[in-house]
Amino acid sequence: IDSQPPNAKGFPVVLLTYNRPERLNTTLGSLLKVRGIVKEKVLGVQDGTIESVTNVLRYRRVLINKRIETPMDRKRVTLKNGKIDGGAKIAMHYGYSLRKAFETFPDAPAIVVIEDDFLFSPDFMEFF
Repeated sequence: IDSQPPNAKGFPVVLLTYNRPERLNTTLGSLLKVRGIVKEKVLGVQDGTIESVTNVLRYRRVLINKRIETPMDRKRVTLKNGKIDGGAKIAMHYGYSLRKAFETFPDAPAIVVIEDDFLFSPDFMEFF
């Protein structure tokens, strides 16, 4: 039996979010009840600048980073028919979020990645 406390390794959590402030608030409420979670090691990476999402992250007092889409980003995710490639857009958000997480927590051996519509059991971090 492992005698270390939950999340003894102190893995940071990166939370990917976009435009669902109500779900984000529920997710953060659930996450912050998990044994071993440290608010200072939760990074919310917002895809955009939607103020209601930023307000939830501030209210829950977690770290915040915003990914702002550039014209080059838009070009990369636009298909020849003019439609947006949703998969490419999500992949860009994930890539950006992971880079920012490892920049924010450079000594972390790993990062736990979650999205803004998850609910957690109190022992969630004990699996890492």
